[in-house]
Amino acid sequence: MSRVLSLFALFFLSTSLFADYCVDDPCSCSTEIAVDFLWWDVMGDQIYYGIVIEGIRDTTPDPTVENLSERLLQFNPDWSPGVRVHLIHNLQCQDLALFASWTWYETENTQNTRLILSSDPDAFLSFNSVFIGGVGAQGILEFETGDIDAHYYFKLNRVDIGFLKSCCLCCDLQFSPFAAFTYIHTDENLTLVTDFDNQTSSFFKRNNYRNHTSFDGYGIKLGLAADWSFCQCFSFYSAASLTGAWGCYENDTRNIENEGGTIADIDIDVTFKHDDWRGRLYSQLQLGVKYTACLCRCPVFAMVGWEHQMFFNQTNWSVFSGEFATPSTLPVGDLTLQGLVVRAGFSF
Repeated sequence: MSRVLSLFALFFLSTSLFADYCVDDPCSCSTEIAVDFLWWDVMGDQIYYGIVIEGIRDTTPDPTVENLSERLLQFNPDWSPGVRVHLIHNLQCQDLALFASWTWYETENTQNTRLILSSDPDAFLSFNSVFIGGVGAQGILEFETGDIDAHYYFKLNRVDIGFLKSCCLCCDLQFSPFAAFTYIHTDENLTLVTDFDNQTSSFFKRNNYRNHTSFDGYGIKLGLAADWSFCQCFSFYSAASLTGAWGCYENDTRNIENEGGTIADIDIDVTFKHDDWRGRLYSQLQLGVKYTACLCRCPVFAMVGWEHQMFFNQTNWSVFSGEFATPSTLPVGDLTLQGLVVRAGFSF
């Protein structure tokens, strides 16, 4: 208990004493450097890899599947770290500042699923993937076991360079509209390896599906930041922005399928490549609490908050609808990045 009280005493001492020595003139500290630690998760409309349907096949003249259960195979949330670096330089007391920021985030997720057909001769089990088609089983007609390995990867590399203007409505409330030139690069990969076997009939079907998409674009970012001081050295911080980018989109897909057993072995290797120019839209929202103090007459600050980013029309996978059909693409899906942001910085 004494240790906790000592920490509280030290904390309140810093907020009261350091605040008295904070520099009021914004021109005396013209440069600000900050680093964000990011702890984010990825979610999206198209981040799944198949559907499993189980039940009992009715053998009456009008066959149906009873006790039907259906489950979507999705990638579980996988939180991953990232980093963002900020540099701000004030321009000679005109309430204008130049800023630059660089964001790096990378995540991957692997899911392994094993399917085993029930010993019931009327058992029905199917795996359907929009990417490579599907396979079903009843009794010993097709597969007895199935192994599905899925891997998802996403990378973000972003640079913003622009300017902001500070507008004080009152002593405790400050708004800062900003505009920036943006470069953004994203990589998104999906790998799906399936292996279905039936030792009784020597049937097997294997797929190795890989889809890589990337986007390199340039655009304009417009936004507004706000800082409201609600007590000494503490403030609420928020920011919202919208970015429009135009760039090159590339899709590189390959599917290798091997099938054999009672019929002649079939080996299919299909490669699909596509690139075009397209526009993208990105939104960003930040909310947090900021603490500011002074150290050797230089402001230091820390912030803890939550960030939500939306990547509109980001995910665009290719699908193989038939053995020799030309691959097509799924409807474009949105992607969401969200999670914790911890910032530390200083001015000089």
